Parts: sequence; C-alpha cells; structure tokens
Amino acid sequence: MTKPIRAQSPLKFLAPHFNPLVLAAIYRLLPFYLRSQCQIERVEGENSEILVDCYRRFQAGQLRFLLAYRHSSTNDPPSLIHYLHTNLPKIAANEGISLNKPVFGYFLYDRGIPLWAGPVANWLLPAIGGVPVIRGRPDFGCLRTLRHLYARGQFPLAIAPEGYTNGHGELVSRLELGCAQTSFWCVEDLVAAGENQQVSIVPIGVRYQYLENPWPKIWQLCRAIERECGFPPGDGANRQLEQSLSSREWNPEQQLTPEEEALLYPKLLRIAEYLLEQMESFYRRFHTAIQLEEQAAKLANLSPIEGLTLRLQSLMDAVLKMLEGYLQMQPHSGRNALATRDRNLIERAHDIEDTVWDWIYRRDVDIQTLSDVERGLADLVASEAHQHLWHMRWVENFVVVTGHYLQNKPTARRFAETLLMINALIHEITGKGQARPAIAPQKAIITVAEPLDVTARWHSTYQRDGAAKKQAVRELTSTLKKSLESMTNP
Repeated sequence: MTKPIRAQSPLKFLAPHFNPLVLAAIYRLLPFYLRSQCQIERVEGENSEILVDCYRRFQAGQLRFLLAYRHSSTNDPPSLIHYLHTNLPKIAANEGISLNKPVFGYFLYDRGIPLWAGPVANWLLPAIGGVPVIRGRPDFGCLRTLRHLYARGQFPLAIAPEGYTNGHGELVSRLELGCAQTSFWCVEDLVAAGENQQVSIVPIGVRYQYLENPWPKIWQLCRAIERECGFPPGDGANRQLEQSLSSREWNPEQQLTPEEEALLYPKLLRIAEYLLEQMESFYRRFHTAIQLEEQAAKLANLSPIEGLTLRLQSLMDAVLKMLEGYLQMQPHSGRNALATRDRNLIERAHDIEDTVWDWIYRRDVDIQTLSDVERGLADLVASEAHQHLWHMRWVENFVVVTGHYLQNKPTARRFAETLLMINALIHEITGKGQARPAIAPQKAIITVAEPLDVTARWHSTYQRDGAAKKQAVRELTSTLKKSLESMTNP
C-alpha cells in the first residue's frame, strides 16, 4: 500500500558537505552502475584537451569555470562523472599534465530527487558536492551557495542549463538563464575582491551510440505497447518488418528504408492517436474544469502529425490551467503568475510543482503545534495536492514532443527515445512502475566545445547598466544554446 502523504514542516536546504571518501566509493561503484543500470559499456571523449587545459588553469588559480552540459537523460550525470574521473586524467597525462585529484565538479540537482529517491539520496547528494534547487521560485539558499562555490569552491560547477531531462538526445530545450547569470556574478565577486582570474562557461555535449543492433528490442517494445493498448496481434506485414529489422547490419546513423518506415511509422502514429484520444476522453469526462478547445476547423488543414501535435499542446495547456485553478494560482507578477505569452509550459509546470510543495511542506503554520483536527485537515490538503502532481509530471515529460522529431530523421535512437517516453507514460497510468526497458549496449560520448569568455562580456556589456545586464545574460544564453546544439548531432 502506498504510504499516505502528510503535511510536513518546510523543506530544509541541504547544504553541500563534500566528503572525498564518499566520492571514492562512488567511483568504485560507477562502472558497474553504468553497465547494469544504464547499459553504458564505455565512455569516450572528444576535444578533451580543451577541458584538460581548463582544469589545469583552474588548479593553477588562473580560471574559474562552469561546465554547462547537455541533459537529455538521467544517464548524463553518471557518464560525465566517470569521464572526469577516468578519461580526463589519462588524457592529461598523455600531454604531460598532472591534474590534482579528484577531477570533479560541484553540481546542481532538483530538490525533489531526495523526496522520491529516499533518505540515502538525502545524505549522499550533499556528501558528493550536490547543491539542491527548488524549481519554480527564487531559491536564495541555492543561489548564495552557487555564488560562493563558483568563486571560492574547490571544484568548478556543473549545471544542466535546460533544467530538466527532455528525453530527446538530438533536441536542445529552451535554456534557463542561470548559467549565464551566475557566471556574471562570479566575475563581479572576483573583481570586487581584486582578483584577476578569468571566468568561462564550457559547453559539454553528451550523446549516446548503440553498440549493437537495437531494432529487435525496439520492435519488442513497440509490440508490448500495442498489447497494453489492446491492439490485436500483427499480421504478415509485421513479421516481414520484424525480420527486416533484425537481420540488418548495424550502423548508428542508418535510417529506416522507405519500406520499413511505411510499416513502422504508422504503428507509432496509431499508438499516439490512441493514447491522445484516451487522455482527452479522461479529462473531458472526469475533470470538468478542463475546457478542451474545439479544433475541427484548425485540424482540417493539418497533416496527421501536425494535428496530433496541436491536440497534444492544447491538452497540456488545458491540464495546466486546471491545476492552476485548483491550486488557486491567481495571475500576478510573482512566481505563480498564470500563463502569458512569454511563459512556456515547462515554467508553468515548475510553478505548479512549487505550489504543491507549499501545500505539503507548510511554511505558513507550525505543524508541531496543530490540534488533531487541524493536522487532519492539513494532511488532507497535502494528500489532495500531491495527487495533482501526476498530471503535472506527464505534461513536463511531453513538453517537447512533436512528431517531426522522428519524422525528420527516423533513426533507431529517435524511435527508441519516443517509445520509451510512451512506455513510461503507460506505466504511470497503469501503476505498474516497471524498470526502464533495456534496448541495447551503448557508449556515451562526451564532447567539449570552446569555452565562452564571460569576463570579456562582463567588461564589454554587462557592467554598463541594468538593461545591459539583461542583454548580456540573454546573449550569453543564446550563444550557449547554439554551442550545445552544434554537439547534439555532429
């Protein structure tokens, strides 16, 4: 039975307290974890000499820098940690450079992770230099800690500027402004202290390649999803497609033949259409606060893919509006402002998450002094609010989903990513909670781009006035996004 959700005291800031012995234990376990949980057989690097030089200069007191890494998957952080610990020192040694160990970085993580991962994560993440952040509001404890560590810490910072995993290895989501802003603050702090260290952002690409033919497992996953949707068994065309996919010689960049795509792609569309119809029907019938826009006129002139994308976007918008209404998130200029033209779905989802936490982790009352009746009502509020997180979670996971991602490049990687996202949603609906299906052994490839000079931008633009500060942050963020995009599919 699921443990009931009860009202609790406010979330505490988990200050990082780096313990080298804990990190050493992580290093010993990491290769096994990568193979068993991530199916990653090895980690490779590209342009690693750039990062070697950055660490050399950092350890010599000449440079402060931030690792801004691509974050499409939960496999990214362990792959990056392994790369810094194993690959980078070897490459440095080959160049005659000796780096002080550990070669590591403080990192930012979602404060919600310890809530579902349990007490081990609550202790472990701070012990290896993790800094928690609460999404959806200015987290001043986090900002103060990041600012201090950036300018004074033993290691560089590592931050995923997208702010969440989007499940798309070759699609970079909108970036948060935090990497750029904290980097400019670091320059300010160094200048105020009379120090002349340079500050840079180092863009890091993380991508994966299958080492064996993944199509048989992709096909099995597709058939399993069809069965869970209640679709009838396949026919001769299915057997022909299965044989074609299983017998082909494997090439990571190889796309489907037109004949294979004509058989497989409609199966995926059928699954997507079925799930979308079920979700639309569910919300119309059981959540009357949902007002789904009648779109017949708009859909008439769209392709099937464009139509599905429009319906999905409309459904997600309606679900978030329902949650905003339930949580009494009235329009205002603060962190819980409702949708406006300049607010995207993911920002609204994070605002909803933060408000739910406010209803569970109460900052407005002292939980310990409540009467039994007051405590019972507070628990009821917390339980009902927590149930609404399910709706926010699936929207967050599907924000960037469009049919064009797969249609434009029907590779095994993109088919697998799409099916895995659909499979995760189905298991959330059914409550099965199964482990992520294994597709095929793979390798992680860490690519290092040229560092972005923040110090020069601070002197040329940022320090002038308030408008210049905003302009400099936006421009640096835009440059960072272009750099990350250049490494998603080189």
